[in-house]
Amino acid sequence: MVIKAILLCGAFLFAHTDALAGSAGGSRIVWFNLAKEPGAVNERITSFLESGRDFCWDSESIVYMRDKPKEFTRELVKRAIIEHDNAAIKELNVLLKRPYDEARKGFDGIVVYDDVSAPRMSSLTTGRSKVKTYMVESLAESEEWLEYAFCRVSPPIVRRP
Repeated sequence: MVIKAILLCGAFLFAHTDALAGSAGGSRIVWFNLAKEPGAVNERITSFLESGRDFCWDSESIVYMRDKPKEFTRELVKRAIIEHDNAAIKELNVLLKRPYDEARKGFDGIVVYDDVSAPRMSSLTTGRSKVKTYMVESLAESEEWLEYAFCRVSPPIVRRP
């Protein structure tokens, strides 16, 4: 069991190291919180990203939380990520490929938190159509859960260097 956990962690870290191998300059991710009361989750994610812990995050990576393109609407994100609407996923992919601020070559993907039926984090990697989701029993479990969930669903760097 311990060996399996070590192998899984090693594979995860290797995958992210491989994704950083080019000179794309770290991840560029849009963060969207669909929770009824997003404040606590946003604060925890911000704290994690600013902490300097580099489990899946490096100093060159950027998450666009408040300052993101206005075309990323709550309705579009909900249709694409929660409802898995193919037309909305295609539209979201078009937006993710557009240059914005320091994401000059577009974004690597979007990470979404929602608590519609149960707390979960989901993501869509730019250029793909499959939504990745990580469910949990309770948001109150711990701050570490949010870090783990964020890392588990974070899209790899897909922008060309």
